[in-house]
Amino acid sequence: MGRVILVSNRLPVTVRRTGRDIALTRSAGGLVAGLGPIHDAEDSLWLGTLGGEIDDERRAELEKRRLIPVTLPRERARRHYEGYSNSVLWPLFHYFLEAVEHDPQDFEAYRTVNERFADAVVEHAGRRDRIWIHDYHLMLLPMMLRKRLPDARIGFFLHIPFPSSEIFRILPQADEILRGLVGADLIGLHTFDYARHLTTSFRRICGSEIVRDAIEWEGGRSHVRAFPLGVDAPRFNQLAASPEAERRFGNWRRRAGDRKVVLGVDRLDYSKGLVQRLEVYHHLLSEEAKWRKDAVFLQLCVPTRSTMKTYSDLKQQVDQRVGQINGEFGEMGRMPVHYMYRSVPPEEVAALYRLADVAVVTPLRDGMNLVAKEYIAARQDDSGVLVLSEFAGAAAELGEALIVNPWDVQGTARILSRALEMDAGEQRRRMAALRRRVASNTAQRWARSFLESLDACVAGEATPTQSSEDSSWIARLGAAFAASRRALIVLDYDGTLQDFEADPSAARPDPELISLLGRLGAAESIEVVILSGRDRESLARWFGRLPAHLVAEHGSFLKTRKRRRWEELGPGVDRSVADDVEEVMESFVARTPGSFIERKHSGIAWHYRKAEQHLGMRRARELAHHLTIYFANRPMRVQQGACVVEVHNQEIDKGWAYRTIRRRLGSFDFVLVAGDDRTDEDLFEVVPPDVWSIKIGAGPSAARHRLESPEGLRALLASALARREASHGRSPSSSSTAGQSGERLTHLAHPGLPVAFTEDGLGDV
Repeated sequence: MGRVILVSNRLPVTVRRTGRDIALTRSAGGLVAGLGPIHDAEDSLWLGTLGGEIDDERRAELEKRRLIPVTLPRERARRHYEGYSNSVLWPLFHYFLEAVEHDPQDFEAYRTVNERFADAVVEHAGRRDRIWIHDYHLMLLPMMLRKRLPDARIGFFLHIPFPSSEIFRILPQADEILRGLVGADLIGLHTFDYARHLTTSFRRICGSEIVRDAIEWEGGRSHVRAFPLGVDAPRFNQLAASPEAERRFGNWRRRAGDRKVVLGVDRLDYSKGLVQRLEVYHHLLSEEAKWRKDAVFLQLCVPTRSTMKTYSDLKQQVDQRVGQINGEFGEMGRMPVHYMYRSVPPEEVAALYRLADVAVVTPLRDGMNLVAKEYIAARQDDSGVLVLSEFAGAAAELGEALIVNPWDVQGTARILSRALEMDAGEQRRRMAALRRRVASNTAQRWARSFLESLDACVAGEATPTQSSEDSSWIARLGAAFAASRRALIVLDYDGTLQDFEADPSAARPDPELISLLGRLGAAESIEVVILSGRDRESLARWFGRLPAHLVAEHGSFLKTRKRRRWEELGPGVDRSVADDVEEVMESFVARTPGSFIERKHSGIAWHYRKAEQHLGMRRARELAHHLTIYFANRPMRVQQGACVVEVHNQEIDKGWAYRTIRRRLGSFDFVLVAGDDRTDEDLFEVVPPDVWSIKIGAGPSAARHRLESPEGLRALLASALARREASHGRSPSSSSTAGQSGERLTHLAHPGLPVAFTEDGLGDV
């Protein structure tokens, strides 16, 4: 394996001049947090500009850090950065069409700078190196490198939103930008929506054929996948608890007194919704006078691109609005808005995160927004409330936040008031779930996942593992299962053991699956649990005669293998609540052809498997957002799964069901859990690290391992069982099921992995 060549517009250091002295300090930001550990741990190089000239001594210091500066003529660099990158691509990709300023010379500079980067990469890259290009400043670079390094492994990651195809096609150079990107083997974005927008643009603008997650182009294939960027959660925990942060926190606490603190932390950028946020706070103070004295709004704005007129105009707007609010509602020694326009050290940011009762992260459009995740990571006592814009990429992951539309001033003000009054118990429930998710999806995991996926794409894998380990995990799982004295296997059904069907009633288990589950359940010292969102009737009809425990409706009902009757584990949904939900869902059925409603004991679900996919996904987000607001103060949970939006009792989920099962069944020295959608994440998030957790299919997950399909999981289970039978002194089953499943393992369960099916089950090739 060669080196990793990281390529970004700027190097991860900042040049600071004090008189004649020049100092290099490590830059802050999500990109540096994500890539820094990769660069530190591996034999990597990092190429980028410095934004200033340095002397020979500092250049030598850069070389020691394996940082390679790319030098550019000043005017060309300005036209590339301030011109095309930030006056065309940035506003267009954030849907601010009125801020787009086209100048043909700027695009020529953009192309020339990308060519200069290509020269630098070719000069330093070896044949076995992986090249990872970052962000919108270098979107032509992948194809430039592909033409000069045809066998290179090239990845590209876009850290801002990718707009809908209707917006992107406005760009005069849209076709050239897309043809620049397909030089990459793997194109990464933060969310599935952005990935869908990109592939749709390829189809509509370039006429490209899209095969699953891959773009077919002349002579090659580029995969497009979502990789949500996280933060270095342990670092923020440590930073928030540091003596310096403690000292700064104390200073701020004394200044705030007994007032509730609302916090905003942003770069000064029009995409962050700063003016709209101030309008929201003004509306709150106008409508609820108590917050004029009982709350204070701290807004930290970090300067950026201050030489550009758009940004200087924005600063003037923000300054004026802060002055107006303080002039209208302020009193001697007590201003409702405390506005800071400066950069602050990380310890002070951590102190502010600890101080804030409510963090308001309300961009008008944002690729991810790591401030939301940093705030969560710093809340060590599980207190605090996050108010988050639905237009931030982070909203796709952080469902327990209070999600708002920042354009809706009155609605957002109501949500902010609710956040300020939220009781401690609800705060803890929401924040604990958010902290688990942020702790599991770190920046380091994001970087590892992308690089593993890049290797998998080049090796021909259709769907890579995102495991934190190497591909030998399958062999280790087989060995651990074979050696175990008592094993527990917990399996979801739809999408995990069986492919989805447009009609859920048609997704019946085939004889091969029944045979496999029967063999597993009948084996000595193995307990099999089917933990599904399905109703009792379906599970009993399909699996009632198997030696397996059945759990229906995510944990509402349990039928053990030794009993015929179902036991109710959790309360059903209130009938009046179900009627209200059904009325709302009926309106979505009317607007979404092919969708339908399913009533259950514990809740009610809206399915859209039969609907047109893009319409169904859009309606699902709208429905989930509407229901989340509706149930804000009720013990109900709104959850999106695979082609379904479901409302059920808040205390019942698959994680809770798993804990209940473990208490009932006792101890095990081997546990495997597998699932495919968001409802299974509740399970993945509660199992300890020694549990073999497997995500089926694509998408971000707290599971430690990944398989492509239900067929792959079946093959894995069949092969592992054969190995266990052999090690326990029994002859491996000679049924056709075992043989067929085993043969498929090498090319379906985990394509491209160095694993073979042998007489003994799983073994390294």
